[in-house]
Amino acid sequence: MHTIFMLIEVLLSGAAGFCAKACDEFCERKFSSKKIAILAAIIYPLTLAFLTSTTPLSSLFLALAIASIFAGKIDHYMHLFSLSLYTLLVLVLPLNFFSLPLFALFLASAFLDEIKIPFKCFSFFSKNRLFAPLAAFFIFLFSGQYIFLIALASFDMAYRAFKVLLKYRAGASGPQAASKKTRGSAKSTYAPPPPFLSYKPFSLEDAQAKEPSLQKPPMAQNSPLSPIPLIRKKIKKKKPAPQKITSKKARKKQKKRQGKKSHSKRKKK
Repeated sequence: MHTIFMLIEVLLSGAAGFCAKACDEFCERKFSSKKIAILAAIIYPLTLAFLTSTTPLSSLFLALAIASIFAGKIDHYMHLFSLSLYTLLVLVLPLNFFSLPLFALFLASAFLDEIKIPFKCFSFFSKNRLFAPLAAFFIFLFSGQYIFLIALASFDMAYRAFKVLLKYRAGASGPQAASKKTRGSAKSTYAPPPPFLSYKPFSLEDAQAKEPSLQKPPMAQNSPLSPIPLIRKKIKKKKPAPQKITSKKARKKQKKRQGKKSHSKRKKK
């Protein structure tokens, strides 16, 4: 029976750590399911309150809750709801196995896990939050109580497991989402061929646009055929040179024409 109760305590500690990490990820906007986050925010204070009231882990979880409050981790309405539910249940339920020395030891170690220690020799322990497990290990060495060490390990492993599960889920959904996007873009960019009536034959202008060698050379600006000439000079037409007349009949005709022209000029005067 003792082992069964201990197994229940370990499983409940893991469930509390898993649900606490779900709330953390929702508060940091890395987890989008609000329903699961609300359910987790209800489950983990209930499990912690049960363990605080009915098991020797009361001093451990009370110390962790107080240290998180002073560290400023209650910065979201989801954590505030869980904390208020936990404090209400702790005030109502009796603390059967509370130990003040163990509470003081775990409270000091939890504070060391939450704050940043400037010394390099302790930076590894503060980054990985190993002060509380070290305190549980010392309790196991001096008193033989290993339930604190196992409960902390279960809580921490479940806490990290949710983060790994979230990364795996994001990596698995990434290629599928990318393939859906590419399919959608392919459908949207597809254009049907033009109908027969809207077909335009290949013209000379298209050929000249593709091959500049087919284009006409530009006309000179001063040429009379240019569209915008700078200076247009009046070109006088030259009269053809008179041909030499050799025959007598042609000479008579020419004299008659000259006589008619001179007669018309006299009339005008």
